Formats: sequence, structure tokens, C-alpha cells
Amino acid sequence: LERRVIENIGEFDGYAEVGNKVVVAEVKTTLRLRDVRDFVEKVNKLRQTMAGKEVIAIIAYVFKTKDFNKAMELAKANGVKIIRHIHEEDFEEIT
Repeated sequence: LERRVIENIGEFDGYAEVGNKVVVAEVKTTLRLRDVRDFVEKVNKLRQTMAGKEVIAIIAYVFKTKDFNKAMELAKANGVKIIRHIHEEDFEEIT
């Protein structure tokens, strides 16, 4: 997994490509609706350019904000997995 900037799409905190699968990740201390919107936009552009490949999108966060439920709905509607960092190497899948 590496940080990657893709021209005309943007930067991903994590990027890995194996066979016909591409995994992209965004890491946020605080999960905000605007962060999910921005990530979904980049992921949708990537999905268009990666026709024939499965794009798996993940956002990892530590803290939630007051617009957390709206952020979760948007992520879920766009096939973005949300995971919460709990402690050191512990994560909880939210969506």
C-alpha cells in the first residue's frame, strides 16, 4: 500500500493494485461529510478510468463529527467502506 497521486483524479493516502482489483484508502483523524464527498468524487473518477477493474474504496477514521450519520449514508450509497481506528492495530468495520 502506497500513497499515490493520479493525474486528473487526485491523491490517495493508500493505493494498491492486484490483478483486477484496486484498493484506495483515505485516512482521517475526524470523519466529516465534506471529506466523504471529496473521496467519493475521486473514487468515482477512478472507477471511470479503471473500467474492468474492481475499485475497493476505504476511509479510516478515529473521531466522528455531528454530520457523521450523513457522511455514513453518502459512503454507503457509493460503495465506500468505513472503518474506525480503535487502538494501535485495532479497527472496527462500520459499513
